[in-house]
Amino acid sequence: MLTRAHATAIAALAAGGSGPVTFVGDADPMDLHTFLSLRAHLGPERARFYGVSDAVLDAMGDPDVEPERLRARDLSAFDKAHLQVVQALADPEVLLGPRVAAALLNGKGLEIEALSFRAGLVPALFAAALKLASRRSAGPGGARRPTRRTRKRR
Repeated sequence: MLTRAHATAIAALAAGGSGPVTFVGDADPMDLHTFLSLRAHLGPERARFYGVSDAVLDAMGDPDVEPERLRARDLSAFDKAHLQVVQALADPEVLLGPRVAAALLNGKGLEIEALSFRAGLVPALFAAALKLASRRSAGPGGARRPTRRTRKRR
């Protein structure tokens, strides 16, 4: 779990003008809970999930990485109980998209390692995550999108 010391260190990095923190993780209860802890400390505008999700897998543009085709691991009894905690904090469908969330809610965890069946897919996931993250934090021409705070000042 994310401790206050970890969150403080990450907040200090993000406060230095580096923009939002991009969290890349698995579609499983532990990684989602870690992300939600980070988001609770930093706020939803500063912590964004770009791990195994519909958006990232779609951005990869490879039919072999459709959630239904990936090798998934069965959630343990602990994972299933942990998933209930995650669901109390956030809607998995909102975080992951409907296809990856359906796998998770049906007792299957999708891990980054599941992409290791073919060379280049794991780096492609990270590239897609960073590409999506940069689009979200930048407007046309690479300009930063205005935040609520900057919109009010205009």
